[in-house]
Amino acid sequence: MRIAAMVFGLLGSLAAIVNVISAVSQSIASSGPAPKGEPAVLAAIGVMLAIIVIICLMGLLGALFARTRPGVATVLMLLSGVLGFLMQVPGFVYAGPLFVIGAILAFVGRGQRKRTPAPTSR
Repeated sequence: MRIAAMVFGLLGSLAAIVNVISAVSQSIASSGPAPKGEPAVLAAIGVMLAIIVIICLMGLLGALFARTRPGVATVLMLLSGVLGFLMQVPGFVYAGPLFVIGAILAFVGRGQRKRTPAPTSR
């Protein structure tokens, strides 16, 4: 379960980063030249982009923690998926469900321990 959670989290991170970069480049290309005298608008766009990148990295970090710390991975991936939906980020249409599925799998797999072979006595 933990490996599946890690895979879903990594796929969600990849989908989020690719779709966010695509959406940002598309919006920059379609907006034309930057408006002069509008630094507040540009600053707001920069802040939103920074928040989106932080959310993507939070999901990636959750995916990387899926094998060693599944409880932390559950919280990080679930927060990343939900915050991406709440911020209405275009890239989280695909990434959000992957993060949520990864969080559920990490939560279910948190009780699993590594199986060690029983010592054999001779």
